[in-house]
Amino acid sequence: MENQGRSAEELVGQYLEALRRGRVVDALDVFATDAVVRDERGIEHRGIREIAASFVKLRRPMKVHLLELGRAGDTTVAIVDLSTNADVPPERFRDTFVVRDGRVRTLTLEALGGGRRRATRKGVAPAPRRPMASRA
Repeated sequence: MENQGRSAEELVGQYLEALRRGRVVDALDVFATDAVVRDERGIEHRGIREIAASFVKLRRPMKVHLLELGRAGDTTVAIVDLSTNADVPPERFRDTFVVRDGRVRTLTLEALGGGRRRATRKGVAPAPRRPMASRA
């Protein structure tokens, strides 16, 4: 698919729709070949091959709900609820895209919380346990 001339909002929409349908190739199509993705764990994936490898477990459709979309210059921020399973409460993410020349150059994923379990782009992981307050 040709992305030249497409707005950042259109590219973000294409990316999220591809995640919703489990279509990894379509999700990857928005990225520049030298793009950088920083996942929710802070790990950087440089170049389309590393990005593709990080998406390998996304072949199943996901529940994706776009809550907010904002743009300032070449930066577009999407607040998204994401779940890999209908039985799991969604996890909220802030996805920050930098778009230039019709391609996503950088994407930073930040988990914002929500739900008892975290839906990540790597699958579903248990939410971290919080210490119980002591009873006095």
